[in-house]
Amino acid sequence: MSTTEDFKEMNRVFVDALNRPDWAQAIKPLVSNPEEYEEFVAFHKPFRQAFPDYHSEIQEMIAEGDRLVVWVKVDATHQAEFNDGGLKGIPATGKHASWDEISIYRTHEDGTFDVIFFLVDEADRLRQLTAK
Repeated sequence: MSTTEDFKEMNRVFVDALNRPDWAQAIKPLVSNPEEYEEFVAFHKPFRQAFPDYHSEIQEMIAEGDRLVVWVKVDATHQAEFNDGGLKGIPATGKHASWDEISIYRTHEDGTFDVIFFLVDEADRLRQLTAK
């Protein structure tokens, strides 16, 4: 893979894999660093237990050189407590929420990538889940 369109397609495959029930296995071939893969799964597994109907949809992608910036909209229902970030200590609300996430990746010729930046619109997610 060497073109920006190839990198964008690689990310479409990744987002599709994340939306699958077997997401952990589906993304494994796409992450170049085994340590980063393990860290991602360790973080994302309890998140997916808290938001079992997680679904992300790509809103925008910008690629230049070996960098890819991706903006996704996530939709999910809060079904269990997730003890990290702004959600720490908030019991399951049963509420549906929709929030934005932005990632910046370093892409590799072999079709894998490394995450170099990740941002969640935590304020919007918290507002939706904790509003009375």
